[in-house]
Amino acid sequence: VNTEEMCVAACAASGAAFAGLEYGNQCWCASSISGGTMVLDSNCDISCAGDPSTVCGGSYHALVFSLGPYPDPPTPQLVGCFEDDASSRRMPVQAFTSPTTTVELCSHICWQNGYTYAALQYSDECWCGNDVSTSTRTVTAACDH
Repeated sequence: VNTEEMCVAACAASGAAFAGLEYGNQCWCASSISGGTMVLDSNCDISCAGDPSTVCGGSYHALVFSLGPYPDPPTPQLVGCFEDDASSRRMPVQAFTSPTTTVELCSHICWQNGYTYAALQYSDECWCGNDVSTSTRTVTAACDH
């Protein structure tokens, strides 16, 4: 299996919930995702052996596809503005950075990857996590980006 389409089709046919591409030519199928850390997409930088115009993972980094069907994501609910600490992130997983980031997009990406909370920072960063209990809540006006 050496293209994204071939891997996704093979995993879907096997009844798997997820398809993962790695090293440009490896396809992994799974019913769940366990372990590992979500990283920036730029870590998946190896071209697909069967279609060099697309990316098929990286070295020890899998490009993972959820094969659906997707239930509707919950509607984002504001919990508040929380102080962050760069040395000990309140939301430990940076999902993506984009100038077109929205609350809905960030929430959906975090939810789709199994996280309870989504946080926007600097107006273009999306962070995900499962616990805000150790965070210090601040006045909402401090979240002005």
